[in-house]
Amino acid sequence: MIKAIMAVDDKGGISKGSSMPWPKNSKDLQWFKKNTLNQVVVMGSKTWEDPFMPTPLKNRENILITTKDNSADMFCVTANKEVKKTNLLEFNDPTFPIFSDPFTTTTPIDSSESGIICSQSGQGFLYRNRFMAEPFSDSVVGGGTIADPLYFKDSYLAKSETNWMHLGDEHSEKQIYRVDLSFQKNSCGHLWLYVKIDEGLIKGQYKGMIKPHIKVFTNMRGRRFKIQMMIATHHNFPWAMREMSIGHLYGKSF
Repeated sequence: MIKAIMAVDDKGGISKGSSMPWPKNSKDLQWFKKNTLNQVVVMGSKTWEDPFMPTPLKNRENILITTKDNSADMFCVTANKEVKKTNLLEFNDPTFPIFSDPFTTTTPIDSSESGIICSQSGQGFLYRNRFMAEPFSDSVVGGGTIADPLYFKDSYLAKSETNWMHLGDEHSEKQIYRVDLSFQKNSCGHLWLYVKIDEGLIKGQYKGMIKPHIKVFTNMRGRRFKIQMMIATHHNFPWAMREMSIGHLYGKSF
Protein backbone atom coordinates (compact mmCIF):
# COMPACT_ATOMS: atom_id res chain seq x y z
CA MET A 1 0.00 0.00 0.00
CA ILE A 2 1.21 3.51 -0.82
CA LYS A 3 0.48 6.26 1.72
CA ALA A 4 1.17 9.96 1.18
CA ILE A 5 2.09 12.13 4.17
CA MET A 6 1.67 15.89 3.72
CA ALA A 7 1.78 18.60 6.38
CA VAL A 8 0.15 21.96 5.59
CA ASP A 9 -0.35 25.24 7.44
CA ASP A 10 -3.75 26.89 8.04
CA LYS A 11 -3.64 28.40 4.54
CA GLY A 12 -2.79 25.16 2.76
CA GLY A 13 0.90 25.98 2.32
CA ILE A 14 3.39 23.10 2.30
CA SER A 15 6.72 24.96 1.98
CA LYS A 16 8.42 28.34 2.21
CA GLY A 17 11.89 29.03 0.88
CA SER A 18 12.39 25.31 0.01
CA SER A 19 11.69 24.30 3.64
CA MET A 20 8.78 23.89 6.06
CA PRO A 21 6.69 27.06 6.57
CA TRP A 22 6.81 26.75 10.39
CA PRO A 23 9.50 26.22 13.05
CA LYS A 24 10.81 22.71 13.73
CA ASN A 25 8.17 20.82 15.75
CA SER A 26 9.30 17.83 17.84
CA LYS A 27 5.80 16.29 18.11
CA ASP A 28 5.38 16.52 14.35
CA LEU A 29 8.73 14.82 13.74
CA GLN A 30 7.99 12.10 16.34
CA TRP A 31 4.67 11.32 14.61
CA PHE A 32 6.43 11.17 11.23
CA LYS A 33 9.09 8.81 12.60
CA LYS A 34 6.50 6.50 14.20
CA ASN A 35 4.56 6.18 10.94
CA THR A 36 7.55 5.64 8.64
CA LEU A 37 9.92 3.35 10.61
CA ASN A 38 10.90 0.17 8.73
CA GLN A 39 9.11 1.42 5.61
CA VAL A 40 10.16 2.62 2.17
CA VAL A 41 10.17 6.44 2.13
CA VAL A 42 10.00 8.15 -1.26
CA MET A 43 10.81 11.87 -1.44
CA GLY A 44 11.73 14.59 -3.90
CA SER A 45 15.05 16.40 -4.13
CA LYS A 46 13.77 19.50 -2.27
CA THR A 47 12.77 17.38 0.73
CA TRP A 48 16.15 15.63 0.68
CA GLU A 49 17.98 18.96 0.64
CA ASP A 50 15.82 20.50 3.41
CA PRO A 51 18.11 21.41 6.38
CA PHE A 52 15.35 20.24 8.77
CA MET A 53 15.40 16.75 7.22
CA PRO A 54 18.04 14.46 8.82
CA THR A 55 18.78 12.50 5.65
CA PRO A 56 19.17 9.66 5.16
CA LEU A 57 16.33 8.70 7.51
CA LYS A 58 17.53 5.90 9.79
CA ASN A 59 15.81 2.47 9.80
CA ARG A 60 13.99 3.33 6.58
CA GLU A 61 14.76 2.68 2.93
CA ASN A 62 15.28 6.13 1.45
CA ILE A 63 14.43 6.63 -2.23
CA LEU A 64 14.98 10.03 -3.84
CA ILE A 65 13.04 10.93 -6.99
CA THR A 66 13.73 13.86 -9.29
CA THR A 67 13.18 14.86 -12.91
CA LYS A 68 15.24 16.43 -15.68
CA ASP A 69 14.10 19.75 -17.19
CA ASN A 70 12.53 19.53 -20.67
CA SER A 71 12.63 15.73 -20.54
CA ALA A 72 10.27 12.81 -19.88
CA ASP A 73 13.00 11.04 -17.89
CA MET A 74 12.45 10.48 -14.17
CA PHE A 75 15.35 9.46 -11.92
CA CYS A 76 15.57 7.92 -8.47
CA VAL A 77 18.43 7.13 -6.12
CA THR A 78 18.04 4.06 -3.91
CA ALA A 79 19.39 3.58 -0.38
CA ASN A 80 22.57 1.90 -1.71
CA LYS A 81 23.18 4.90 -4.03
CA GLU A 82 22.04 3.22 -7.26
CA VAL A 83 20.67 5.65 -9.84
CA LYS A 84 17.67 4.33 -11.76
CA LYS A 85 15.81 5.95 -14.64
CA THR A 86 12.46 5.51 -16.37
CA ASN A 87 10.85 7.40 -19.22
CA LEU A 88 7.33 8.60 -18.43
CA LEU A 89 6.36 8.43 -22.10
CA GLU A 90 6.56 4.64 -21.85
CA PHE A 91 3.34 4.74 -19.83
CA ASN A 92 1.56 6.03 -22.93
CA ASP A 93 2.35 2.82 -24.83
CA PRO A 94 -1.10 1.29 -25.54
CA THR A 95 0.18 -2.26 -26.08
CA PHE A 96 1.56 -4.88 -23.73
CA PRO A 97 3.26 -8.03 -25.06
CA ILE A 98 1.26 -11.24 -25.43
CA PHE A 99 2.16 -13.69 -22.65
CA SER A 100 1.53 -17.21 -21.44
CA ASP A 101 0.17 -17.40 -17.89
CA PRO A 102 3.36 -17.18 -15.74
CA PHE A 103 1.61 -18.19 -12.50
CA THR A 104 1.55 -21.69 -11.02
CA THR A 105 -0.80 -21.01 -8.14
CA THR A 106 -0.99 -24.54 -6.70
CA THR A 107 2.75 -25.09 -6.20
CA PRO A 108 4.01 -23.93 -2.77
CA ILE A 109 6.85 -21.39 -2.80
CA ASP A 110 10.18 -22.58 -1.45
CA SER A 111 11.71 -20.51 1.37
CA SER A 112 14.58 -19.54 -0.95
CA GLU A 113 12.20 -18.18 -3.62
CA SER A 114 10.53 -14.78 -3.84
CA GLY A 115 6.78 -14.50 -4.09
CA ILE A 116 3.49 -14.01 -2.28
CA ILE A 117 0.71 -16.22 -0.89
CA CYS A 118 -2.89 -15.00 -1.13
CA SER A 119 -6.21 -16.51 -0.07
CA GLN A 120 -8.67 -17.33 -2.81
CA SER A 121 -11.47 -16.58 -0.31
CA GLY A 122 -9.87 -13.36 0.95
CA GLN A 123 -8.81 -14.79 4.31
CA GLY A 124 -5.11 -13.96 4.52
CA PHE A 125 -2.42 -12.33 2.39
CA LEU A 126 1.33 -12.83 2.92
CA TYR A 127 3.71 -10.45 1.13
CA ARG A 128 7.10 -8.80 1.85
CA ASN A 129 7.24 -10.68 5.17
CA ARG A 130 3.99 -9.00 6.21
CA PHE A 131 0.61 -10.62 6.91
CA MET A 132 -2.83 -9.09 6.33
CA ALA A 133 -5.63 -11.19 7.84
CA GLU A 134 -8.45 -9.79 5.69
CA PRO A 135 -9.20 -6.91 3.29
CA PHE A 136 -8.88 -3.41 4.84
CA SER A 137 -7.11 -4.75 7.94
CA ASP A 138 -3.68 -3.48 9.00
CA SER A 139 -0.75 -5.69 8.02
CA VAL A 140 1.70 -6.96 10.65
CA VAL A 141 5.25 -8.22 10.40
CA GLY A 142 5.43 -12.01 10.23
CA GLY A 143 3.10 -14.77 9.08
CA GLY A 144 -0.39 -16.09 9.74
CA THR A 145 -3.00 -18.62 8.66
CA ILE A 146 -4.16 -18.40 5.03
CA ALA A 147 -7.33 -20.19 3.93
CA ASP A 148 -7.52 -21.56 0.36
CA PRO A 149 -3.96 -20.42 -0.47
CA LEU A 150 -2.77 -19.48 -3.95
CA TYR A 151 0.98 -19.23 -4.57
CA PHE A 152 2.52 -16.59 -6.84
CA LYS A 153 6.22 -17.06 -7.51
CA ASP A 154 8.39 -14.10 -8.66
CA SER A 155 5.55 -11.74 -7.81
CA TYR A 156 4.56 -8.92 -5.48
CA LEU A 157 1.19 -7.69 -4.19
CA ALA A 158 0.03 -4.34 -5.59
CA LYS A 159 -2.49 -2.73 -3.21
CA SER A 160 -4.66 0.30 -3.86
CA GLU A 161 -7.35 1.77 -1.60
CA THR A 162 -9.65 4.78 -1.99
CA ASN A 163 -10.61 7.23 0.72
CA TRP A 164 -14.16 7.20 2.08
CA MET A 165 -16.57 8.24 -0.70
CA HIS A 166 -20.15 9.57 -0.46
CA LEU A 167 -21.28 9.70 -4.12
CA GLY A 168 -23.54 12.68 -3.57
CA ASP A 169 -25.37 13.62 -0.38
CA GLU A 170 -23.28 12.40 2.56
CA HIS A 171 -26.39 11.92 4.71
CA SER A 172 -28.30 9.72 2.24
CA GLU A 173 -28.01 5.95 2.03
CA LYS A 174 -26.96 4.48 -1.34
CA GLN A 175 -27.10 0.99 -2.76
CA ILE A 176 -23.72 0.01 -4.19
CA TYR A 177 -24.45 -2.90 -6.49
CA ARG A 178 -21.26 -3.38 -8.53
CA VAL A 179 -17.81 -2.10 -9.51
CA ASP A 180 -16.72 -2.25 -13.17
CA LEU A 181 -13.04 -2.29 -14.13
CA SER A 182 -11.37 -2.00 -17.52
CA PHE A 183 -7.73 -2.92 -18.11
CA GLN A 184 -5.27 -2.42 -20.91
CA LYS A 185 -5.07 -5.33 -23.35
CA ASN A 186 -2.65 -8.12 -22.30
CA SER A 187 -2.51 -6.91 -18.68
CA CYS A 188 -1.15 -9.70 -16.46
CA GLY A 189 -2.13 -10.33 -12.85
CA HIS A 190 -4.67 -11.92 -10.48
CA LEU A 191 -7.21 -9.55 -8.94
CA TRP A 192 -9.11 -9.19 -5.66
CA LEU A 193 -11.56 -6.32 -5.10
CA TYR A 194 -13.58 -5.45 -1.99
CA VAL A 195 -15.98 -2.70 -0.91
CA LYS A 196 -16.43 -1.60 2.72
CA ILE A 197 -19.30 0.54 4.07
CA ASP A 198 -19.07 2.77 7.14
CA GLU A 199 -20.84 0.18 9.33
CA GLY A 200 -17.93 -2.22 8.74
CA LEU A 201 -19.56 -4.68 6.31
CA ILE A 202 -17.17 -5.89 3.57
CA LYS A 203 -18.12 -7.56 0.29
CA GLY A 204 -16.07 -8.52 -2.74
CA GLN A 205 -14.24 -11.43 -4.29
CA TYR A 206 -11.24 -12.91 -6.02
CA LYS A 207 -11.70 -12.59 -9.81
CA GLY A 208 -8.74 -14.62 -11.05
CA MET A 209 -6.61 -13.56 -14.00
CA ILE A 210 -7.15 -10.00 -15.22
CA LYS A 211 -9.43 -9.61 -18.24
CA PRO A 212 -10.02 -6.46 -20.32
CA HIS A 213 -13.37 -5.95 -18.56
CA ILE A 214 -14.23 -7.18 -15.05
CA LYS A 215 -17.40 -6.79 -12.96
CA VAL A 216 -17.51 -7.27 -9.18
CA PHE A 217 -21.03 -7.48 -7.69
CA THR A 218 -21.51 -6.24 -4.12
CA ASN A 219 -25.18 -5.21 -3.55
CA MET A 220 -24.77 -3.39 -0.22
CA ARG A 221 -26.25 -0.24 1.32
CA GLY A 222 -24.49 2.54 3.20
CA ARG A 223 -23.88 6.29 3.41
CA ARG A 224 -20.22 6.12 2.52
CA PHE A 225 -17.84 3.44 1.35
CA LYS A 226 -14.28 2.71 0.25
CA ILE A 227 -12.76 0.31 -2.28
CA GLN A 228 -9.63 -1.83 -1.92
CA MET A 229 -8.05 -3.55 -4.93
CA MET A 230 -5.18 -6.04 -4.73
CA ILE A 231 -3.36 -7.56 -7.70
CA ALA A 232 -0.79 -10.36 -7.63
CA THR A 233 1.74 -8.85 -10.05
CA HIS A 234 4.54 -10.75 -11.80
CA HIS A 235 7.91 -8.99 -11.92
CA ASN A 236 8.20 -9.52 -15.69
CA PHE A 237 4.66 -8.81 -16.90
CA PRO A 238 2.82 -5.46 -16.46
CA TRP A 239 -0.79 -4.47 -16.01
CA ALA A 240 -2.57 -1.12 -16.29
CA MET A 241 -6.10 -0.22 -15.18
CA ARG A 242 -7.78 2.22 -17.55
CA GLU A 243 -11.01 2.96 -15.69
CA MET A 244 -13.08 2.10 -12.61
CA SER A 245 -16.81 2.83 -12.49
CA ILE A 246 -19.09 2.38 -9.48
CA GLY A 247 -22.66 1.27 -10.04
CA HIS A 248 -25.01 2.63 -7.37
CA LEU A 249 -28.68 3.47 -6.90
CA TYR A 250 -28.53 6.78 -8.75
CA GLY A 251 -26.51 5.54 -11.73
CA LYS A 252 -22.77 5.38 -12.31
CA SER A 253 -20.02 7.58 -10.90
CA PHE A 254 -16.74 7.64 -12.83
